[in-house]
Amino acid sequence: MGPTGRVSAAFAAAATEARTGIEQAIARMWQEFLQITDPADLAADPVTARITEAFSAFEIAQQEAGEYERYALSRLRQSVEAEVEAQRAYDTEKGRRQHRWYPDGPIAIAAAEEAATAVIVR
Repeated sequence: MGPTGRVSAAFAAAATEARTGIEQAIARMWQEFLQITDPADLAADPVTARITEAFSAFEIAQQEAGEYERYALSRLRQSVEAEVEAQRAYDTEKGRRQHRWYPDGPIAIAAAEEAATAVIVR
């Protein structure tokens, strides 16, 4: 997978994580609201209850979206930087003196992939 694919995968993972986190925060908020609210009040005015739920969910989503946006951007930046650094390590390893006679050989490629993997894992 090339740099674009890894960046896309990192972005998709961050978006999924954000979506899940927002949904969980909304569910927690609604459960807390139900614990402090009299069920008779909710049953007496279901329209107000639904409006309250929607407004609260909107507020939580706004708060969580800001947090996850910052988090996703930092993960995206880190994945791009890691990809660039891994490519640099790969190229450096293939260019080493012991691999110059056959830079595309299996030994050179294995060493370069090992160096790139070590950078990504770090």
